[in-house]
Amino acid sequence: MSWRIKTEPKMYGIGLLNLVFLLPNLHFWSGSFGKGSIIFMAIGLYFFGLNRPANRWIQILIGGLIIYHVRPHVMFVILISTFLGFIFSAKDVRWTTRVAVLVVSGVAFFYIYNDVLLLVGIEQGDELIEGLDLTSRIDDLSKATSGVDISNYSFPMLMFTFLYRPLFFDAPGLLGIIVSFENILLLLITIQFLFSGGLKYLFKGDYMVKSAFFSFITVSIALAQISANLGLAIRQKSQVMLLFLFVIVEFFDSRNQARIRSIRFKNQRLKNQLINR
Repeated sequence: MSWRIKTEPKMYGIGLLNLVFLLPNLHFWSGSFGKGSIIFMAIGLYFFGLNRPANRWIQILIGGLIIYHVRPHVMFVILISTFLGFIFSAKDVRWTTRVAVLVVSGVAFFYIYNDVLLLVGIEQGDELIEGLDLTSRIDDLSKATSGVDISNYSFPMLMFTFLYRPLFFDAPGLLGIIVSFENILLLLITIQFLFSGGLKYLFKGDYMVKSAFFSFITVSIALAQISANLGLAIRQKSQVMLLFLFVIVEFFDSRNQARIRSIRFKNQRLKNQLINR
């Protein structure tokens, strides 16, 4: 993230860039034993390479292969998001790089398509292939210590539960209380982002912003189905929340850069006026 940020964006007087890397949930799960930390590293490596795809294709390849072997369905979503990010943004992208990324994404998409079908349990031919069915586990997940009954939740409430709960009133244990502080902060940052023109920025942003946001929102929609267990949701969302935080920090950095350019332009114009006199 820091390789793209040129200023020091702040919110409520706090430096956002430093704050992102000090969030306890990101640190805890990114350093744990298990798939979560591996997928977290792989996603970071993939998007690090995607920032300069022509020069960092090795990083993209390694990150993509790791994601594919750990969670093929996540790689499937990220490929679609990358494809859409390049389709809907030609800003700062040479046409040769754009075509290359689109071709590679398309080939990889069809290559892993069958693996994703196997994972989610889609019927192929006359056989019903059993795979990962998160919705069938909702009852079991909701009976756990950190369980939440989401059977009657609307889609917005499902997303809110996954992204911003637990809060203090439903925190499961000490870790849940710690995460509640982080979730309050994430909620405030999100509100500030939305009311400061963040939605408009999503349309104006470059391919990195669009790819990161598409990946974040689509993976979150899928994982929100398991938010019946807050403990599991805490662990799962740490894998993709950094992508949304990247978009937010990039947005406030772009505003700072625009303000700096405006000030420099005014100063230069004033200087020219004084010289002409």
